[in-house]
Order: sequence, then structure tokens, then C-alpha cells
Amino acid sequence: MSKVTVIDNVLPDSAFRFLHTFLTRQPVWNLDMFSDNNTYRIAGRVLYDSYNNINSETSAQALCTWTYCFIADKAKFLSSNIKRIHLGGKVGPQKDVPHTDEDDKDTYTVLYYLTPDWKKSWGGETMVGKEKIEYVSNRAVIYPSNIVHGGMSTKTPVFRTYINYIVKQ
Repeated sequence: MSKVTVIDNVLPDSAFRFLHTFLTRQPVWNLDMFSDNNTYRIAGRVLYDSYNNINSETSAQALCTWTYCFIADKAKFLSSNIKRIHLGGKVGPQKDVPHTDEDDKDTYTVLYYLTPDWKKSWGGETMVGKEKIEYVSNRAVIYPSNIVHGGMSTKTPVFRTYINYIVKQ
């Protein structure tokens, strides 16, 4: 049985397109993020992290929190206890080193796919355990944070953007 929940069409299309345009034009992006010294640098920013006392208090953070409310409304098992919000973007050969986000079995990772008009042929799937989840615009993917996962590389110069939430139950 799959431990992954997939929710498509999280936002109305006009709100989704506004969110993408707004977030990608905000001066919050850092072009030198990485999760491991042996991986590609990625674009992104941790907007909120209660573990490390990070609170950007930006409009980008507010809109990401607003988007999470839409996701949680469709996934009733999620709590409102957001521990981290990370805005990210990857392109071309960039892929993640398989990893877990938390060791705690009571914590969920929520990925929200943010790039509009994504084509399946571009790749960019997320592997959650042995399950391959297709990158589909305006999709939320929810799974326990202690499951090994990682984003796959793409075949396009378009950024594969996402919002990554860590939520404690």
C-alpha cells in the first residue's frame, strides 16, 4: 500500500499561475543552496524553519502558507503545524541525492509542484521510496518525512520549481 498521497489541481488555475509568477519574481532566491557538498547547487530559499529560528516574514512566505491551507483543506490528515517552508528550483541535470527530511514518523513532507505547463517528456519525477511520482503542475505530493526520496533530473532548461513543507502532526 502506498504511503504517498497525491492531490492534483490544488489551486484554481488563475491563482496557481499568479502564485508561480509572483514567487519566481521575488527577491528571496538564493542561487547557492545545496543539501550535500557533492551535489549541484540549486536555486531556493528557506522561508521559514522553526528548528533553526528562520522566519523571513516575506510576502513569499505568506503566499506559501496560504497555499498550504489549500493543500491541508484537501488532505484533512495534515496538521497546521508547519515546521519548514523551502522554496526551490532545479534545472537540467540537477537531481537530488536520495535523502529523508526527518527521522520522526509523525512528520510529513509536502511537495507542491509550482512550474506551469510542465510537459511529461521533461522528466523531473520525484522518487518516494520505490514509487515514481510524475511532476505535474499544481500538484501536491504528501508522504512521511522519514521515507527516502529525491527529485530526478529534467530534460529542459525550464526550472522545476516547488515548495517543500515539513509538517509535524
